[in-house]
Amino acid sequence: MGGVDLFGRYLSDYRPSIRGKKWYFPFFTNALNVCATAAWRVHKELGGAETHLVFLRYIVRILLKQVTTKRCLGTPRSVLPDILYDGAGHNQDKTSKEGRCRLCGKNTFYRCVKCNQLLHQKCFFPYHSRA
Repeated sequence: MGGVDLFGRYLSDYRPSIRGKKWYFPFFTNALNVCATAAWRVHKELGGAETHLVFLRYIVRILLKQVTTKRCLGTPRSVLPDILYDGAGHNQDKTSKEGRCRLCGKNTFYRCVKCNQLLHQKCFFPYHSRA
């Protein structure tokens, strides 16, 4: 029972205190906690020197970087950066269908002809000048 008790103590040391509205959310957070704690134990067995808290913070930093890079207001995968930032042929056109601006998220009727991205008139030039 020593290993099970020890693992239970490690789980309770830094238990996530996130609350969700769905019934399954505690199961999800517990599964993440078990995975992170098991990964830390493997890391310690292989000679790692980080403490449990430092290891969890490292995992959180990596996950936050992944979330922010995938959900940022960047370009879609179909538009290559060479086309987006070439500075030629990007003109605005008014469409008949309203949609969300790619940069600020507000509703707009304007789009870039070359990239086919919905953009406000104010957001058009800052969007195409980013590198």
